[in-house]
Amino acid sequence: MKRPKRPDNSRRKSSIVRNEEDQLGGQVLKASGKWNRGIVEQACELIKTGSLVDASFICLGVSRETFERWIENYPKVGKMIEQAQAQFIACSLQKISQGKPEAGHLRWLLERIAPSEFARPSVEARKDSGGNEQ
Repeated sequence: MKRPKRPDNSRRKSSIVRNEEDQLGGQVLKASGKWNRGIVEQACELIKTGSLVDASFICLGVSRETFERWIENYPKVGKMIEQAQAQFIACSLQKISQGKPEAGHLRWLLERIAPSEFARPSVEARKDSGGNEQ
């Protein structure tokens, strides 16, 4: 016996639904629960090149609310992001120690993305009580 076809509107919804437009007119992903491994891996590739976490996900069309929920609810997501950040830092330090042409840019970037570890005292001294550079 042949099964009757379901109408299109009765299909199961995927865990990711494109239902909101961002400011640039692109679609923003809204998660109904589960995280999307492919998107997290793409974001991690961007993070390994020095992109900020939130910028990486937003660039891929994932709302800040969604990726923060993924990080909170799925420890593996947070671990993947931490590993990507550590890889960026390790590669940057290697390039700096080898005297690569981009070493100055990498030093500057490390001072800003991880000030507690890499900021020079002069950079820390120029910050006001709110943590903003003067």
